[in-house]
Amino acid sequence: MAYVNGVFENLLGLTYQQSGVIVYIKSGQTIICNWAKDTGLPLVSASGLVGMGERLYVRKISYVYDVGKEIDFDRIIYDLHGDAEKLRGTSATAFLVGIVGKNGEVCCIYAPDGWP
Repeated sequence: MAYVNGVFENLLGLTYQQSGVIVYIKSGQTIICNWAKDTGLPLVSASGLVGMGERLYVRKISYVYDVGKEIDFDRIIYDLHGDAEKLRGTSATAFLVGIVGKNGEVCCIYAPDGWP
């Protein structure tokens, strides 16, 4: 996988997974979702999730051994299928992602091992 200076249209192309965890760094809010059909970062709206169409660039990639230790469970604002507890003890690839055209906007994307 070549991610250095990569720009992506969606999280599926970035992570090769359909679902995972998004932590919005500025607000600390967390979304656990399926992002397969979204372009850009999914945001919570009154009708559910909406892809905002931004282009994403990778700033850093790392590996974490327990996603549950990386997120604040009190800041989860969307978890349609109740997957939060499954994150405890689950390892994942973590992507620090910037949003093209929005200086300073950064998210951490977790692609948990074994998730689709």
